[in-house]
Amino acid sequence: MRWGLIAWCVLGAGLIGLKAHLDMTSGKYRDVAVRAGNAVYFVPRNLVKNIDGWRADLLRLSGCWDARENGVVMAVASFAGCAEPQALQLDLTRLPRMIDGGIVPDGAPKDFALWRNYSVPGEHLRELRQAWAGEGAWMNRRVVGRGDWQLFRIESAGTPWIYLLSAEPERSLDIAPYYAGRCFRPDSTGDLGMSCSFVSHLGYGVALEYTLDADNLSRFPLIRDRSAALVRSWRR
Repeated sequence: MRWGLIAWCVLGAGLIGLKAHLDMTSGKYRDVAVRAGNAVYFVPRNLVKNIDGWRADLLRLSGCWDARENGVVMAVASFAGCAEPQALQLDLTRLPRMIDGGIVPDGAPKDFALWRNYSVPGEHLRELRQAWAGEGAWMNRRVVGRGDWQLFRIESAGTPWIYLLSAEPERSLDIAPYYAGRCFRPDSTGDLGMSCSFVSHLGYGVALEYTLDADNLSRFPLIRDRSAALVRSWRR
């Protein structure tokens, strides 16, 4: 009984020490270094949400949180999902405001996801291929260019969903790299009340994902350009 208690005490002390080590290591930096391809993005710490949460600690432990950290227990890398698509959750509204309304304008969402190795969700990709092929609810679908968005919309009267493409692919099997998000419109006869989730691809698997409601869709081009420029400014 006594040995069991001692073992638990040792384990508890070890976990406390490990947590303190992780906190001390992460506290050395003013940013989070995200590796993508041959580039590293240095994301300011004050913009990263849940930076001290258990998920971040698990990724630090396995060495896939910050490109400058080697990790402590590499064996947990598979459990932490290091090889899977990962994203930092950002709050860009924490940026200091400028005279012109800030780097990211008013109306931008609070929640941005910065993916280091973006992959289209399987459910979205399956439906996107159906939409492009004009199958099922997507029979008689239309592909409409949206010049101000610099995107193409795949839409049909048979579904409230609209899929967004950065360009028109030549074959449906090659459609994943062109995925740029999707919209939901309550009324299939018009865009009234429509909201959209956008994916801005920045190269090497890096992507910025966010959602705009109906009141702020008109600001999408400005939000897209400014947020993408901000992320690129972190690249080294």
